[in-house]
Amino acid sequence: MDAIVLHGVKTHNLKNLDLVLEHKKLYVLTGVSGSGKSSLAFDTLYAEGQRRYVESLSAYARQFLERMEKPDVESVSGIPPALAIEAKNTINNARSTVGTQTEINDYLRVLFARAGEVFCPDCGLKVVRNHPESIADYLLQQHAGKKIWILFKVGLDGGAKKYLAEAMAELERQGFYEYFQDDQMMDAGAVLARKGISKQGLYAALDSLEVSPKSRQRLVDALESAPDRGRGETAVWNGAQLLLFSEGLKCPGCRREFREPTPNLFSFNSPLGACPACQGFGRIITIDWDLVVPDPRKSLEAGAVEPWTKPSSEWEFRQMIQFCRRKKIPADKPWSELSEAQRKTILFGAKGEEYFSVKDFYDFLEKKTYKMHVRIFLSKYRGYIPCSDCGATRLKPDALAVRVSGLTIHEMMDLSIEDLYRFIEGLRFRPEDHERVEPVYLEIKKRVRFLKEVGLGYLSLTRLSRTLSGGEVQRIHLASSLGSALVDTLYVLDEPSIGLHERDNDLLIRLLKELRDLGNTVVVVEHDRAMIEAADEVLDLGPQGGEKGGRLLFQGPVKDIVRAPQSLTGQYFSGAMEIKRRTLGAPVPKKKNEIVIQGAEQHNLSGLNVRFPLHRLTVLTGVSGSGKSTLLYYILSHPYLLFPFPPFPSLFPFPSLPVFSVFSSLFFLSPSPLFLTPLSPPFPSLP
Repeated sequence: MDAIVLHGVKTHNLKNLDLVLEHKKLYVLTGVSGSGKSSLAFDTLYAEGQRRYVESLSAYARQFLERMEKPDVESVSGIPPALAIEAKNTINNARSTVGTQTEINDYLRVLFARAGEVFCPDCGLKVVRNHPESIADYLLQQHAGKKIWILFKVGLDGGAKKYLAEAMAELERQGFYEYFQDDQMMDAGAVLARKGISKQGLYAALDSLEVSPKSRQRLVDALESAPDRGRGETAVWNGAQLLLFSEGLKCPGCRREFREPTPNLFSFNSPLGACPACQGFGRIITIDWDLVVPDPRKSLEAGAVEPWTKPSSEWEFRQMIQFCRRKKIPADKPWSELSEAQRKTILFGAKGEEYFSVKDFYDFLEKKTYKMHVRIFLSKYRGYIPCSDCGATRLKPDALAVRVSGLTIHEMMDLSIEDLYRFIEGLRFRPEDHERVEPVYLEIKKRVRFLKEVGLGYLSLTRLSRTLSGGEVQRIHLASSLGSALVDTLYVLDEPSIGLHERDNDLLIRLLKELRDLGNTVVVVEHDRAMIEAADEVLDLGPQGGEKGGRLLFQGPVKDIVRAPQSLTGQYFSGAMEIKRRTLGAPVPKKKNEIVIQGAEQHNLSGLNVRFPLHRLTVLTGVSGSGKSTLLYYILSHPYLLFPFPPFPSLFPFPSLPVFSVFSSLFFLSPSPLFLTPLSPPFPSLP
């Protein structure tokens, strides 16, 4: 039978269940909290499917994979490899982005390595790799009928006349008598009569001929020999212009050399491609001056420069006050009222002044970081700023010199998914690149289309994974699963509709059905009515939670659940029981007691103006990814958690945030679990 067959399932509180789940169907597990849904879905089905898959691998491979505990079950047959997808964001890796998570970055790197064109960032010229055949074709097109000289550069050690004479004597013994220097051809005597070699260099003539189809083979032969003698370079003099050609990637204008494009060159996780300054993170850690002067309401005398308020920094504090008196900087005035020039003078010093500035203080401590207490002290005043070397692109200049249809790989990844899909649809490749680029191109297009279809068109591939909402992460995982086209796989999801808007829920149901239609079995723990109605079969567990649960009350199509007398889910579907809804409270009176946020800009929020009434329960709603968590955490809560006093405007990208003057304290309650170890019971966390 083409099905998962389980006998005697006793995992946790499950009561010796016997189940048959046919493959390639969508199942929804329902029941009250604690009835055993997760025990069946994750601790039995997923655990056994994952455990058997891991056991099929070699001992070497198993050491890198998570070992699942064997579930308490008498027998399991027909279970495929399993994957679990949860509606929460557990990613904390600063290198993980939407592009790396979906593996689109990997395909883009191959695309740029195979079809990218190098453009010199200094002079803007296209850099091409020259072959004898291509050079010959170019000369036949542009200089047909003209006399040309095929040249190679003469290598000299130091350029002294002694070495020049020795080199030319050796060249004459080999049969070379014509030379090129200062835009003219000359013999050996004319070269030696000059004072030295010009910046243009000295070239020897390998051959001279009239460019014509008849002389093509002779031309190719000379062009093949020239790089061997000229250290990879070939020069052609046409009587008016010196043409330079290189075997490698070298700019024809400024002669700048470029690294060969390979997939690793475009990876910020590889030493070959990562910016050496920021090591591929796109930002560097440095002294954060808003942490050095955390409270701008204080004056210098009152301790505005926080690190110099310590007893160990008494000398630094006194010499700063003396410096202010000499420069007539008011030390009794609040820091926020000092001019920008005065603040910079205090922090960075002034030329010609005997003053140990705050910057000098930190530079001195940087030399003492071998001491533990110095590292701890410095960590209190450090923050992240965009890397100036790579412009926060994370990549080396050689990687950013390669373009596909005018865009660098960072510019392409920085497009929104919607714009990226339109751009990719319009890509056209050279005929010679088509065969090796087509498979990669189609894979990129397919994966970007899946992201677009799941409603993530507003994201970019450069968006950090740890800044995504739980719903966004889940849809990315589902889109990646669709893109990978896995078949005969068991997918297990735990309440994926939590926190999702009704519109996103419809997208989620469509995705789960697409996974099923690919030939997979999908098991979902869910309470949402629309999700239950979309299932091929419903499994209802109960009748209660804990010891009184763990029984299978119903299995079958959702339309038949109303005939299950013990099923609470069936009673709600039949109308025998219903949810009692509370009436809406009184409208909020229009008073001045409110928090006003103006110009909030973070992630996908752009110039948001919002008001929060005080002493009221306020609920944020919206589709997944609309900015609810960003507004609540990054805009409303995070600044206060960092600085319980008004920060500088430069610290946060929004101009108005009076929450600092309203509350004496703030608590941010996250849905993340408090403890993740079996040694941490919930009681210590209770007040």
